[in-house]
Amino acid sequence: MHSKLILFVIILLVSGFFYLHTINPFEITISLYEGYKYTFPVTVIIFAGFIIGIVLMVFNSFIVDLKRAVMDFKNRRKIKAREGFEEKFRRGSVALAKGNSKDAVKIFEDAYRSDVEVPQLRKELVMKLAEASSAQENFVRATEVLENMMRKIGDDIELLFVLVKVSIASGEVVRQERYLREIIRLDGSNARALRGLIGIMIMDRNFKEAINFQRTIISNLPKVKKGGKQSVIDDENNRLVGLLFDGATVAYDSGDQSLALSYSEQALSIDKGFIPAHFMIGDIDIKNGKLDEAVRRWEKAYASTKSPFFLMRIEDIHLGRTMPDEALALYTSALKDLPGSVELRLLMARLHLRLDMIDVAIDGLVALALDGHESFYRRVLLSEAYQRRNQPDKAAELLQSAIALDGELTPPFTCSECGFSRGQWFGRCPDCASWNSCSVSSLSAGGSGHVSLGNALPAGSGIGIGEGGFGARRGVLSAGAPVKRGIA
Repeated sequence: MHSKLILFVIILLVSGFFYLHTINPFEITISLYEGYKYTFPVTVIIFAGFIIGIVLMVFNSFIVDLKRAVMDFKNRRKIKAREGFEEKFRRGSVALAKGNSKDAVKIFEDAYRSDVEVPQLRKELVMKLAEASSAQENFVRATEVLENMMRKIGDDIELLFVLVKVSIASGEVVRQERYLREIIRLDGSNARALRGLIGIMIMDRNFKEAINFQRTIISNLPKVKKGGKQSVIDDENNRLVGLLFDGATVAYDSGDQSLALSYSEQALSIDKGFIPAHFMIGDIDIKNGKLDEAVRRWEKAYASTKSPFFLMRIEDIHLGRTMPDEALALYTSALKDLPGSVELRLLMARLHLRLDMIDVAIDGLVALALDGHESFYRRVLLSEAYQRRNQPDKAAELLQSAIALDGELTPPFTCSECGFSRGQWFGRCPDCASWNSCSVSSLSAGGSGHVSLGNALPAGSGIGIGEGGFGARRGVLSAGAPVKRGIA
């Protein structure tokens, strides 16, 4: 049908040509240049132009079809190449997820060498290749491909974080800091980068900058709407308090008391109940010979926090100055406010033992048992009292019963956050790193623990439990080693 239609058109054109040629016998002479002239019938010129137009149209259609065929071929190749690229990316990702970093590197490198240009997927490939190379400890290659991508697409926070990760794995702290600072240059409120820099500043003991970075994090937190939760802001403020006290500790240890005092006061301006900062300022007073100021400060701190740790420190000062009456009055006054406090009654009995007031101590400890308060520490104190009374059998019996009550001899100072315990006071929990979580609690018989009271506190003043002529002899009530405050 198609061929017949073409034949019909050709016959129609030829017939038309002869018809027009017959009724239009005119000729046209065309001079191309001097001496050369050509004469053509009008109909020939018309039909020649028509035929030439058709030929050009057909030729143009052929060229367009040829270009389309070439483009289709190239597109098919690109699609095939992209599918191969995506397949290699998938296989490499699976190998990396399974921990087979060697095969992952091989597959990713093969994909990396291809000329497929899929910007987002190629960026992800580069990050995966860097991760796999880093797992193979080929940190140079990991850094190279990441930085090459950065030069190609410009600064990119995602790539910078991968560079940070590679730097951490390779132990290159200088590079890590450089990349983190570059992230902060691009996004000054990036909390993740700021926390990374804080960690580096802590390692460098550069607490001034670490504190400033933490303040930046806090300043960028969204404001809490009325009735909203404050927990995130509280957590960040707690981190700031910890950094301030770490800075105070480093300053104190290096002899810069004014900076230690400033940081401690800043910490207390955020959290008035932050016990380590109260201790720090009091220790600075003691170091400067201002014992009365330290006592007044810790008395005020006790009044606001009711933490018996302050009473124990004040007790050490009074006994170190040979002022036992003041130490006794201290606990007498505290017990008037909290007559039912088991912790205070145990501390009072402990003080009686330190002052060799054996009978009074025994009476107080027995009274605790009669009131239904049984604990490991009560029995240990009572054992010590009978030992001093030259009743070793009775002392041994009580000590054995105390051990039976707490077979693991769990130390008395306990973290209220994670339950960690040890025999010395701590400002920051060595286990969970919580600040200000050292707790005092009394547990009755049958419980899983014992009274959280101890015999050692950070003795920045040098006034230990066993000093001043009123200390107990070595054994249950010995002072123990001072605890270094600050960074756990």
